[in-house]
Amino acid sequence: SIAWQCPYCNDYHANTDELILEDSPQGLLATTLFIESQPLLRYQLDDRVAFHAEAHDAAHECHIRLPTLTVLDARRDDWLIDGAGRKVSPLSFQFERIAGLRAWRIHQLRTGELRLYVDAEQAADTQQQLTEHLQAIVPGRQVELTRGIWQLRNAGKFKRVVSDFTR
Repeated sequence: SIAWQCPYCNDYHANTDELILEDSPQGLLATTLFIESQPLLRYQLDDRVAFHAEAHDAAHECHIRLPTLTVLDARRDDWLIDGAGRKVSPLSFQFERIAGLRAWRIHQLRTGELRLYVDAEQAADTQQQLTEHLQAIVPGRQVELTRGIWQLRNAGKFKRVVSDFTR
């Protein structure tokens, strides 16, 4: 991954120990440092981020020295809104860690309800894990799981997180 949300400071730390990240007008450029079989050299992503030059000071409760960044636009995926009205980044979802899950998409309906579309080897085994994970990340929203992957109407870049909800 390019960055991860820190449990101490809630900032996103860039994985600059594994990647070289460059900002460009067309989007983020990433070069992998350790993948020798198929290296990515200045791979262009549509992600837009703002890098923070200042490091955390010694008085800050987070002592991780990796640089931080703010996600401005993550692959054009939408941000979700939790039950308290807080924005939830599309980078928050770590469903790839759930065994047997092949593909997923999240759709926040106009009502605020979340519909999670999944393609899994054994959907019954993963359903509880997915529901708990989603409810922890987007609290205060009703979740409905649906087998199969929701098809987008528009051609273009794949969007895993889509929201039709407006506050």
